[in-house]
Amino acid sequence: MDDLIAIFLIFSLKVFGVEINRIPIKDAYWFGDAQYVYKERPSKLNINPRSSTSLNDSESTTYSAYYLLLDKVKSTLQEQEDCPELPPGLGPELGNRAMIAKNIENFESKLNDVKPGGIYKPTSCKSRQSVAVIIAYRGFKGYLTTLMNILHPFLIKQQLDYQIFVIVQSNTSQPYNRGKLLNVGFTEATRYRKSGWQCIILHEPYIVPMDSRNLYRCSWYPKQLATTVERPVKASYTPLLGGAIAMTSEQFLKVNGFSNAYWDNDADYYDLYQRLNFTNYLVENSFPLVGRFRTVRKGLALWHKSEYLTTPAPLYLLDGLTSLSYTVDNFELKRLYTLIQVNIDGITGKESKAKLYDNLLNPVTNNPTEQSK
Repeated sequence: MDDLIAIFLIFSLKVFGVEINRIPIKDAYWFGDAQYVYKERPSKLNINPRSSTSLNDSESTTYSAYYLLLDKVKSTLQEQEDCPELPPGLGPELGNRAMIAKNIENFESKLNDVKPGGIYKPTSCKSRQSVAVIIAYRGFKGYLTTLMNILHPFLIKQQLDYQIFVIVQSNTSQPYNRGKLLNVGFTEATRYRKSGWQCIILHEPYIVPMDSRNLYRCSWYPKQLATTVERPVKASYTPLLGGAIAMTSEQFLKVNGFSNAYWDNDADYYDLYQRLNFTNYLVENSFPLVGRFRTVRKGLALWHKSEYLTTPAPLYLLDGLTSLSYTVDNFELKRLYTLIQVNIDGITGKESKAKLYDNLLNPVTNNPTEQSK
């Protein structure tokens, strides 16, 4: 291919009479990355490369117009080229827990392209989507390390422009609120990247994907990436919604994110499912063959076992991103992820629903309902 381009360029140089001469820089003007100089005949176009020499120097270095144009053509093609719709080399990744441990050792030395903060961008092509992976986390650091060392090679293989955000609750004695932490993650990730994210991945820290054909991308509908979660001891299960979800920023904003009302309660995903129904969003599921995940810890609770406390349809417009309150205690670019440690407050799940609804409605109606005892 390069030979054909070379022949074409050399032919063009001869036909159009482009001259390659040594010419004073002071007589030149710039256009893009090339230096163009008109001599006595404007039809004769002379080309010199941008030189590091000072404008006071009398002459620029002689340069081959062929190589200059060839480099320019190559760089232009690279800038315009999108990554393949289906990246090469995708397929099953992990078969069992032994493979998980083996992959951790093998991949540690292959993450040099990942920048601090868990940031990666392909260099050979333009990624089709920018992706923020948001993880609400509490527990042992070892599980998070396992996920990072598996997830990064997985995402790199999919040629994604991505960054991983890990959101941690500062006060460990306080009840855990996963939904609120994910809301914080979305807010901070959006603030961090001014151009925004085309896709948001809400990911649990205790499960890992097993097939890289399960693309971490967004589409017209919210997507349930984890169609089957395998456990080492118990039988596999299929979550209604949760584990790993792909949503565009527009979709997440339209449902007002997660509810902030679920403290030590794993029904937050069920509530999100109802919010999607209220806004007439269908939930797309990954193909079962590729949507397989595996847990990296024992005794992982199902997210839909707790008592349902679904936010009523009118109130989801108030409870969520629009009622989010938190303080960032630490924002740090770790080796493999961006750590955001936050202090959150609010009404715990132990208190009455009426009190929760009053707090949501007060700014609007200024007429609280009667508190239930």
